[in-house]
Parts: sequence; structure tokens; C-alpha cells
Amino acid sequence: MPLLLALPLSMALMLVLMVALWPLAFYLRLRRGVAPRRLQRWPLRLQLAGCLASAALLLLMAWVAGHWWPGALVHASGGLAIGIVLGLLARLPATVRSGPAGVFVTPSRGFVWGLLAVVLLRLGAGLWQSLQVMLGGAVWPATGWMSHAGLLGLAALLVGSALGNVCWMGYELARHQRLQGHR
Repeated sequence: MPLLLALPLSMALMLVLMVALWPLAFYLRLRRGVAPRRLQRWPLRLQLAGCLASAALLLLMAWVAGHWWPGALVHASGGLAIGIVLGLLARLPATVRSGPAGVFVTPSRGFVWGLLAVVLLRLGAGLWQSLQVMLGGAVWPATGWMSHAGLLGLAALLVGSALGNVCWMGYELARHQRLQGHR
């Protein structure tokens, strides 16, 4: 009998531990997010491949989910497009420095805080809706940003912003390497 209790208790402990460590994870992500980072070709290519794979998988998932959630593909496509534009616009307030040690990018503090706010909004809305459905017997909304499709669109916005961000960092690295080659 004690072994039967171990699994639910360990799962509950894992959930409590995960929720308790979220503030630390967000703090560390903010600290790392605004730190200058050196741009190198192979990590950027790896990140680009990962972002493209994530975007393709997300759109495929949205296409399949469109069978049950009306507008899932539209929300995901729109969120991805808006995210790419936001990721490309993130270069405007960012600082790019080139020197003998390489090219360094310091992301905008506002952009990093904005992305964290979207992540928190997405997590909080999903958790709130799940609790409403589980505990209150409420029905998950079929339309709007709090619907499954709307929350999928927010997730696509995050994937798109990462994709746009990696694209402009790759552009900056190539531009600075071309300038170094001409000197």
C-alpha cells in the first residue's frame, strides 16, 4: 500500500517544486537575456534550424488541432507572423559591438521583459482556464484569445520572435564579417 501512495505524492511534490522554482527560473532567464552574447556562425545555424523545426511542427500541430479547435491554424499563422516581425524589430533597440574578439549583441531590456510578460500571460491564462474547467466545471471558450486556438497563437508568437531574432543576429554577424574582410 505505501508504494501506491508514493507515485501520487512524488508527482505532487514535483509539481510544488516546479511552481516554487519558477520565480528563480524567470529571474535567471532575465539576467541571461540582457547579457551581451557573442555571435558565432555554428550556434546561430543550429538555433535557426531549431526555430524552423519548431515553427514547422507548431504549424503542423495547429493544422491537426484545427479539426477540434476552430481557427487554430489561423491563430498560429498570425502569431508566428507577428512574432517574426517583433523578432526582427528587436534589433532596433539592441546594441551590436564588433571588435577583435568578435561580434557581441546586447538585447534590449524592454524586449526581454516583453517576452517574459507574454510567457507569463500564456502560462497564467492556460493555468487559469485549466483550473476553471477542472474545479468549477466551466467550459473552455471556443473563440477569443483565451481559447485553445488563441493560446496556440500566443505560443506561435514566441516561436516567431525567436525565429526573427535569430535571423537578424545572423544578418548582423554576416554584415560585420563582410566589413572585417574589406578592411
